[in-house]
Amino acid sequence: MTEASPTTIARWLAQDALKPWQHRSWIFPRDPDFLGRAAPVLDLYAGRFEGRLLHPGDLVICADEKASIKRLQGRWPNLVLVHLPVHASWLNQAEIYFSIIQRKVLEPNDFESLAALARALSRFEHHYNAVARPFDWSFTTADLAALLERLSAREPQLRLAA
Repeated sequence: MTEASPTTIARWLAQDALKPWQHRSWIFPRDPDFLGRAAPVLDLYAGRFEGRLLHPGDLVICADEKASIKRLQGRWPNLVLVHLPVHASWLNQAEIYFSIIQRKVLEPNDFESLAALARALSRFEHHYNAVARPFDWSFTTADLAALLERLSAREPQLRLAA
């Protein structure tokens, strides 16, 4: 433990070359079949499944992995679950919505009570439902393949920099 004041610590951090709070982190996909596992989801976003166009009555529902899968499949036997690979939450539209809630409602986390938090989330839900538009998803399987290729070429350099 140090007896340095918060001002001194802030000055030390400001002078340091490393400023992790100013940088976004990236986890390199380690799955050798990352593209193959992520492609079905990207194809669904583009309106295709297993190489075929979706029919007008087909529904694509994006859910967090915490859903009760056995319950869902018991209720809808024709349900097809498609999972993203590990470290692909940035391709999950539900996770993108959660990040919007994090930035727009939960930061700063200074709610006086759980009831106040519930009210803030409810207000945001009503507001967002009134103004939200569907995500204009344009990131394709080809885009992911190109990104992974660029990352694999840069990965050794980036590991040394870290």
